[in-house]
Amino acid sequence: EAGTEPLKLGNFGPLFTLYIKEQLESLGWIVKNPARVPEGEVYKQNEVLANKDIKECLVLDRPEAVIKLNEVEFWVIESKRSKKEIEDALDEAKNQYAKKINQSKKVKCILVSGVAGNDTDGYTVVNQYLHNGKWETILFNGKAKDTLLSKQQVEYIRKNKTIDYKDF
Repeated sequence: EAGTEPLKLGNFGPLFTLYIKEQLESLGWIVKNPARVPEGEVYKQNEVLANKDIKECLVLDRPEAVIKLNEVEFWVIESKRSKKEIEDALDEAKNQYAKKINQSKKVKCILVSGVAGNDTDGYTVVNQYLHNGKWETILFNGKAKDTLLSKQQVEYIRKNKTIDYKDF
C-alpha cells in the first residue's frame, strides 16, 4: 500500500535485521539509537535520518544500519537477501551511501560492510575501510573475515589506519 513504503525493512523483513543486530551486540556494540540513548551506537534503517548531518547527506536514502564510531565518523552496513548479492550490498554501501556522506564537511563514513544471505543459507560479510582515499577489504592476519567488526577491531583499524588487523 502507498503509505507503508517508507518504513520498510529493506525487502527482507525483520529476521535479517535481527541477524545484524545480534552480530553487533555479540561484538560489543550498544545497539541502541544514538538519537535517543546517549551511549547508543547503532542507527537501524528507520532511525538513520534522526542524525541531522547524515540526513542532510542521504535525504531519504536509508542503509540497513549506520554505526556511530564518534561524533564525526560512521560505519555503513547494507544488506541483501541472497549470498550471491554480496557485491551489490557492498557496492550500495560504498556508492549509494558512503559516497553521499563523504561529501559532507561535518561527517565521514570510514567503514562499509556488505552483508548478504538469510537464515537458511547462512550469511556472508565483506568489510572495507577507506584507506588513503580508496575502499580496501579489511583483513585479519592477512585473510578476509566473514563477520562484522568488533569495537576493538574497529578501534585498532582507526588508530593504526590499516586494513590488516593482527591478533596479538
